[in-house]
Amino acid sequence: MLTRLDGWWERAERGIMSPPFGAFGGNATEVNAIKASQYFDPHYYADTYPDLRAAFGYDATALATHYDNNGSMEGRNPGPHFNTNLYYQTRPDVKAQGMAALAHYELFGKNEGVTPASFDPTVIASQTLAAQQAQGLAIAAAKVTATQALPQAQAFLKSAQADSGRAGVAAQTGAPAAQGPATQAGQAANSAGSEVAAIQAALNANDVDAMNRAPAHVQAAQSDAQAATSAADQAVAAAQSYQTQQAAAAQAAQTQAAQAQAQQAQAQAQALAAGAATQELQAALAAIQAGHTPVITIAENCPIVGGTWDDVAHSCQLAPPAQVALEATAPAPAPAPATAAPSAVPVVTAIPLEAAAAAPTAPGLSTGTLTLIGIGAAAVLYLMSRRAA
Repeated sequence: MLTRLDGWWERAERGIMSPPFGAFGGNATEVNAIKASQYFDPHYYADTYPDLRAAFGYDATALATHYDNNGSMEGRNPGPHFNTNLYYQTRPDVKAQGMAALAHYELFGKNEGVTPASFDPTVIASQTLAAQQAQGLAIAAAKVTATQALPQAQAFLKSAQADSGRAGVAAQTGAPAAQGPATQAGQAANSAGSEVAAIQAALNANDVDAMNRAPAHVQAAQSDAQAATSAADQAVAAAQSYQTQQAAAAQAAQTQAAQAQAQQAQAQAQALAAGAATQELQAALAAIQAGHTPVITIAENCPIVGGTWDDVAHSCQLAPPAQVALEATAPAPAPAPATAAPSAVPVVTAIPLEAAAAAPTAPGLSTGTLTLIGIGAAAVLYLMSRRAA
């Protein structure tokens, strides 16, 4: 009763001047507002609460007065489309004033923007159903979006993984410039995998917002795939350049080795030729000492006996000369009678081919006559007649 008195003053300020004698007759303005409301159903109120039907029957005034005085504060509903407690939840200030919920709605609430959605169970249920249906439609639409996006993102992921593999193979060549791009390609592939996982997680959770973001994940996966392709191309180019350089270096090393082998073989051949020339000259000297004319072969089917250097140069193809020089002196003949002229001492001199071609003279001998007696593989053999001292 005190609550009713406290709330009366505020209602009085609003222009509802009937005295708060609800327990004995109710606030006439509020009772009339309740009776006139489309949300007040006397039969529902009486049938729902048997104690009221027993006390008042279906007397609309008595039932409206009861709701105004006590029923509202007790949480009773005046009709099937008005939930008193829901109204008080929406407007706790009304309950604090001790005013009946339906009376407040009819006199003030509907003019203050309060809608049936805040107290009518039917409207609430309808709105809830509509919201659920809308949510279901939203989920279905989002799921279609994500379902369509998932294979696209997976395709970009597959492309990124393939490029990452290409880059990895390039890095295995050991090319230093391929290592960084290979790492970048791997990171791009991992990022694309994250985008695919995000779409799959959204589908599993039926998360509308997350599923609606699936196209953005597809775009990100596409960017990752493009980045992986670019990085892989860089890695492959670096590997190819590195392999080309390595092959060139190996070829150069092989060429150098071959040249070294050729030089070694040439030196060995020259050494062999020098040895052969020495033996050849020694044989010629022995023939001269024995009183025979030597024949020295400088090339196959090219015997030379006498002649000049030009004759020899035009007749035979001379091998590269070996630096061989051999000088031998034949044994002196028996002493001649005192009246005889000094005898000539034959001297055999071997001059290297290069020296003979430049100046066909016997080095170290300043007198006498040179006679070409033969040309060997590496030396020119001269017979020089020199008077004995």
